[in-house]
Formats: sequence, structure tokens, C-alpha cells
Amino acid sequence: MRPSDRRPLFRLVSTLGGAVVGMSLTMLAGCGGHTTHGAPEQVSSRADSFKPGVEPWAKLGYRWDWSGFPAVAPGGTIRFFDVQGDALVAQDSTGVVTLMEPANGRVRWSAEVANPLTRFVGINRLRTDRADLVIVSGESEVFQLNAQTGNLVSRQGYEKVVNTRPVLIGQLAIYGTSRGEVLAHHLGTGFKAWGFGTSGSIETGPVVVGGLVAAVSSNGEFTFLEPSRGGLVGRGAMYAGIACDAAASDDLLIAASTDQSLWGLSPSGNSVWRVRTSAALRTSPVVHAGVVYASLPDRGFCAFDAATGAERWVCKGVAGRVIGLRNGRLLVWDGREAVTLDPARGSVIERATLDGVQGLVTDKMEDGVLYVITSSGVVAKFLPRAM
Repeated sequence: MRPSDRRPLFRLVSTLGGAVVGMSLTMLAGCGGHTTHGAPEQVSSRADSFKPGVEPWAKLGYRWDWSGFPAVAPGGTIRFFDVQGDALVAQDSTGVVTLMEPANGRVRWSAEVANPLTRFVGINRLRTDRADLVIVSGESEVFQLNAQTGNLVSRQGYEKVVNTRPVLIGQLAIYGTSRGEVLAHHLGTGFKAWGFGTSGSIETGPVVVGGLVAAVSSNGEFTFLEPSRGGLVGRGAMYAGIACDAAASDDLLIAASTDQSLWGLSPSGNSVWRVRTSAALRTSPVVHAGVVYASLPDRGFCAFDAATGAERWVCKGVAGRVIGLRNGRLLVWDGREAVTLDPARGSVIERATLDGVQGLVTDKMEDGVLYVITSSGVVAKFLPRAM
């Protein structure tokens, strides 16, 4: 992962091959799949690339459980990774999708849904009374795969090229486009449900805020829409766009903008609060339990009241994004170093350098399982340990 003031090399969506359990490679035998990517001869070198020691993970409150291997093309990386309840879904940089079992990392299936030149924007899970699907979104079409088998169920084109990972509301997949349209595609019918135009391209995914869909365009316009029909609820503007995903409190859109401000934005189209900084913001904020956590280049890692923007504390010398809480401690990751903080005061408790790690994902915000994605294509599961 790149340093915290830049966009990540892969998208954490939630938030893979056989598994190594007890340092054994035997669980690779018999793993099913539809591709030859991530072939067994790659597993040995990938396993050797990640040797989880005890000390750095113990500092953070975790212990290693297993290491698994999604289908990754030679020289490729994991681009998207999603914790989807009873499944882990990864997509490599050539578009190959792998579904793994959370209990042991064993592959359920892998599938190559398009050619390696296809540009993908994200993966989702859709469960209905009739189907359980993995939704794989490309820029020009969406693929629906059976979550149990990996078989292709449907392949649908959009009316316009999309630019972002969608949010799913029912069977509507709602995307942003480079032409500035918020586009709702109906996954059941395969047709456009509605579209709403904005003034500027949409580079980051829409966000659900209090039952509404919010999107930010490249020129800073923010729009709140009613999701079933795309009706306008409110719109307003910042002074520039955003270069990282926005977040949501109960009733506000929280946006870290390149206009050197952190914003709390209302569905009415008004800015409820603003925190000014001396540099453009490029790290996504995280909202939890009424608190906004954000990395500000000129201050450090900060906590603000989500309703008012009032500063709670500042921790200098720490940057990055909140991954979750473990045993009441915030876990913050900057792309190389993980830090635990006291959420009440912002003081540093532990630091651990995690070499070769591309990303960290938890399955829930508090005391969840930690999944580690490495730059060599390994996914490792770490369980909370007694502290």
C-alpha cells in the first residue's frame, strides 16, 4: 500500500487459493477452480514471502491462524478484497476472482470473468430470495457469479461507462461515472433504473447516508439522492473535489477534500461544519460511535465530534486510517506501520512495523478478525488474542 497521503494500490471493500494451516501446504490439494492463475507452483514462493512472527502481531492484539493463497497471476497483486460474511472474495490485478472459506482459507472456486485488459472497479455480494451472487463490476459491464460455484449467472452492459465501485441498495447497483452521472443499474433486469447528472466526473464511490445516496464530483459538488428513483434531496459544493472515499455518520456525509478541509455535509445541501488544514487531504476518514477519525497532514491523527466537528484530540507523529478497534484500542495503519491508540485521549500504546503488508481488513469494527493482504498475494487470518 502506498503511504497514507496517497490512494491505496488496492481497494478495501468492506471490509483466496488453498490455505496453510499449522504451516502445512497440504490443504492445497483438491482445490477447485476455473483458471490456471495462482497455480500450485506459485504457492511455495508466496508462502516463503510471508513468515508471520509473533511479536508485532501480539503488540496489536492478534495471533496468526492461517495463510491462504488466492488465484493471482504471475507478477500480479490483489486489487480488491472483501469480507462477505461466510466468504472471503479477492480479485487480482488481471481480473481473476477467488472465493475462500473464512474458517481455513480453502478455495471454494476461482474464475476469470473477462480478459486481463478489462478495467474493474469493485466486488460486492448480493443475496436475494432466489440467488446468492458475487457482483463483479467492470467499467463497461457487470458480471454476476454464483457464490457457491463461481459459475457465471449473468453478464450485463451499462448504459454508460462507470468509474467507481457501486453501493448496492436492493437490486440497484449505484455507480459514479466519468461524465458526472450517478447511475443506478438494476441487476435483476439488466437495465438502467435512473441517472442523475452532476457538474464534474465522479472519481470516488457513492456513499449511503441515512438511507440516501450521496456522491461527490471532481469539482466539489455533493449531491444527495433518494435511491429508489434518483430524486434530488439536496446539493451543495465544496471548493474542490475529493481524492479518497468519503464516509458517513448517522446523518452527515464526511468528506476529506483536496480544498484542504474536512467537511461535515448535510442532505439539505449545507455544510454543518468544516475543519481547515494547510494541505490537501488524501486519506479517507472513518466514523465510529459518533467520532470522526481523520489523518490531517499538518496536525497528525485527529478525532472530531461527528455532529459538530469539535476537536476531541490530536496525536502528532501518527498518520493513516482506522482499521478497527481491538480490546478498546484504535488500530491505525499508514501503509507500513500499525499503531494502537487510546480512543479517549489519542495517546500511543503500541507501534509495529509490518513489512511486505499491502493492506489490513477487519470483518467488524470492534474486536473482529484481522485479514492481512501482502504485496506477494498472500491473505493471512489473525484472530484476537487475550491481552
